[in-house]
Formats: sequence, C-alpha cells, structure tokens
Amino acid sequence: MAEVINQLTPPDGKTELAKRLGVSRSSLYYAPRLPAKDLRLKAAIEKVMSIHRAYGQRRIAIELKVNKKRIKRVMNLGFRFHLLAAL
Repeated sequence: MAEVINQLTPPDGKTELAKRLGVSRSSLYYAPRLPAKDLRLKAAIEKVMSIHRAYGQRRIAIELKVNKKRIKRVMNLGFRFHLLAAL
C-alpha cells in the first residue's frame, strides 16, 4: 500500500519530476518562441506531408517558401506541442 501512495504523491522537486517524465530538467522551463505562428506552420507542414509523404524538411521548406531551419525546428517541436496542448 505504501508503494501506491508513493506513486500517487507529487515529486519532491523539479529534478524528480524530470526523472519521472523522462526529460531533461532544462526542458521543464522551455517556452515556445512563436507559438501561434508555429501552430499555423505545423498545420501547413502536415498538409504538405499528407500530399507528399516522402518530403523531408528541405522539400517542405521549398514548397512552403520558408527557411528550412524553421521547418526543422517546428517539426522537432511536434512532441512538445502535444505536451503543451495536454496542459
């Protein structure tokens, strides 16, 4: 019974929380730079990818006429968008 209670109680600090989530402690402090713009761009990326499944970041950047570094950053943020949306 004590094990169940220990699992249900909140962690002692940010280090413990990060360990339980399986992320680095610094990622707990992450704040997106341009969340509204990035969400619109993410939708555009998904639209292009639904048409051209084989396209990578470079071809998507050419298709959308956006810098490839921005496309890559938004594609890598996909995981974090799902986490932020859950909060």
